[in-house]
Amino acid sequence: MRRGQVHGAGRGDHLELHPRRREGPRGEGLRRRVRPPDGDRSGEGPSARRGGPQRRGPPAAQHRGRRGRQVGDRPRGGHDLGHRGHRPVRQAHPGARPAGHEGGARGRLHGRGKRLRRPLPARAGSARVKAALAQIDTTAGDIAGNLLRIRLAYAKACERGADLVVFPELAVPGYPSGDLLCQGDFIRANLKALDSLARSSGKAALLVGYAEPNRSGRGKPLFNAAALLRQGRIAAKRFKTLIPTYDVFDEGRYFEAAPGNEPVLLGGRRIGVSVCEDAWNDPDFWARPLYGKDPVSALAKAGAEILVNLSASPFSRGKPALRLRMLKSHARKTRKPFLFCNLVGGNDELVFDGGSLALDAQGRLRACGRAFADDLVLVDLDASGPAVPCCAPSGIEEVYRALLLGLKDYARKCRFREAVVGLSGGIDSALVCTLAADALGAENVTGVLMPSRYSSKGSVRDALALAKNLGVAAFTVPIEPMHAASLASLRKAGLSTEGLVEQNLQA
Repeated sequence: MRRGQVHGAGRGDHLELHPRRREGPRGEGLRRRVRPPDGDRSGEGPSARRGGPQRRGPPAAQHRGRRGRQVGDRPRGGHDLGHRGHRPVRQAHPGARPAGHEGGARGRLHGRGKRLRRPLPARAGSARVKAALAQIDTTAGDIAGNLLRIRLAYAKACERGADLVVFPELAVPGYPSGDLLCQGDFIRANLKALDSLARSSGKAALLVGYAEPNRSGRGKPLFNAAALLRQGRIAAKRFKTLIPTYDVFDEGRYFEAAPGNEPVLLGGRRIGVSVCEDAWNDPDFWARPLYGKDPVSALAKAGAEILVNLSASPFSRGKPALRLRMLKSHARKTRKPFLFCNLVGGNDELVFDGGSLALDAQGRLRACGRAFADDLVLVDLDASGPAVPCCAPSGIEEVYRALLLGLKDYARKCRFREAVVGLSGGIDSALVCTLAADALGAENVTGVLMPSRYSSKGSVRDALALAKNLGVAAFTVPIEPMHAASLASLRKAGLSTEGLVEQNLQA
């Protein structure tokens, strides 16, 4: 038999299978060895110590279909524009157990029978979980502002009866925080905010992303982490396994890969927590997986009953549809409900589209968040109901809304209130002015016409008509005198100004 691990229901319980004892359905014997308590190693609180061993059901057929496989280059981890080839996962030192990373009750499989594939069943009397996906717009580096947004969303979710409220990746410090993560004061402020959230948490659990120091003495200084907060304390911590370092992402500069991951307990249910890139390496979906492991499948095999992914997956054209297909593949293959909470908003050159998703164990879409807007999505995956249609825009609309959100958030987060746009009468300036008026309000946009000898009357007329249609103020500043003076200076120096030189000088 292949060696593996079985997680017992009770803390410290070891389940051992012995082929010589013919008690099981395949001639396997099951016995329990109870180890004396040595402290709460599970990190899940007293509930992890209740109950006795639980028996597995009969082995289930493993779904290994390869439908949905994408051929060729692909956006990864929500991180767009392809990759530079296979990069191995950076592992922590085998002996290191970073602070806050809880181990669970462990046992070993022995014998020569077939591997058990069905995860341990939920405990008797397990509570139903009504989840809320808090799709919020954070600001990189603004811990106080992000904390306020988290509190407001959590309060609304509690009012609507949520048992679990999920927030995006690195919601506390903001994503991406760049080299702010190298500053000790910033990390301490992030941890202080997390402690404040924990103290104010109530019966409804709160799952939020933050940056956790790596105290193992080896590897990168931080973990990209998720904390489960409930009833005034930090109930569990889990760390990101796959660390992307390609395209605009440089997480390997700051974060160490998780040395391991196990489901967390919530109301007797096992919740498998992953972070963004962890969900983007399904070998049954991608033609060329970038990493050597699939954290989502590993969580399902470890007994997770509900899969949850905290994400900061940026937008690119066609990405929402791809993301939905990929997550459906996870849900169908593992036969587990999948909750995906994505960041929304613009942070400099990156735009995050939101579009959080809730899928049932058959891969049907049960709920989805709005695209390019804050949202709070509630779903009860234990309740029966029909699939819902995808609400994400497509084509030109999704591109326009992405540009609009990026511009609007750039101005707001940099505290710009007004914009000045040059109007030439052409398509480019017309689109920019329209975006500015939609993002900031027409009253906060001013158009400037700068005609020269190359500006036709039609161009001037079109620019004025655009300003009138949009309701933006416009005025004219002729640049012909400046253009002529520049040409004269170049000619006096003996330089040629013929052809495109004159037009480029005007521009």
